[in-house]
This record gives sequence, C-alpha cells and structure tokens, in this order.
Amino acid sequence: MLSGRSKAEAVRVVVLEDNLFFVPRLEGKVRELGFDCVMVATLEQAKDALSDEAGAVIVDLHASGALEFVKHTKAGSRAQVLAFCGHSEIELRKKAKKAGVDVLIPNSELLPAIDAVLRKHRAAGAQKDSEETPA
Repeated sequence: MLSGRSKAEAVRVVVLEDNLFFVPRLEGKVRELGFDCVMVATLEQAKDALSDEAGAVIVDLHASGALEFVKHTKAGSRAQVLAFCGHSEIELRKKAKKAGVDVLIPNSELLPAIDAVLRKHRAAGAQKDSEETPA
C-alpha cells in the first residue's frame, strides 16, 4: 500500500494508447482519480506493465496489438478491460467484445466513462476490503 492512499487508490491502471496527442488527457484523468497510471504505446510494453496489481486496463482499439493485449489480459489477469473506438466501427467493436472487453466506450464518451467506471471500480474495491477486514 502506498502511504497516504487506500488499497483501492493504489490500484494500477495500464493504458495502451499510441496517439501522443491523447496520452496526456488519459493519463491526467486516471491520475486525477487517484490511481497509479502506467502509459504504454506497444503490445510488448503493455504485457510488461500488466501485473497482479493491475485492476484495470484501458485500450485504444486502434493501437497496434490492441486486440491481442485484450486477449492476453483476460487470459492471465483479473483486471477489468475498458476499450474505446469510434461508435460507427461495428466490426471492430464486435471483435473487441469477442476478445473479452468488459466495457466498450465510444471515443466521444471516453473521459466521462473512464471517470464513472474507475470510480465504480474504486468503490467495489473499498467494499471488498471492508468485507475482508475482521470485525
């Protein structure tokens, strides 16, 4: 546990995004919510960053290796997978769901959706921590 933070806030979020213009906005949103954010741009970096501490991953479905990373994450981690792409990209959205994406977000709703999903993730983690703590 990081000093001054709860266990839920210390959860790692791995973000696979290779659009350099969007990286600061995603990283800023995740850190603003109090999570440890690891930004990666390649499939290999993403696999290396994934660990037992990763509570969530956020994937730009246009990033190289995105669907492979989703499959890799679902096969070996309990991390929740959030992914995003254009709302009209029906085939890509179908492939993402088949690969195991938990939450599929249209680009236009990305930052508010990340806010809502990660806040819910933190609340669920805090509730689980309180249930595991002996009275």
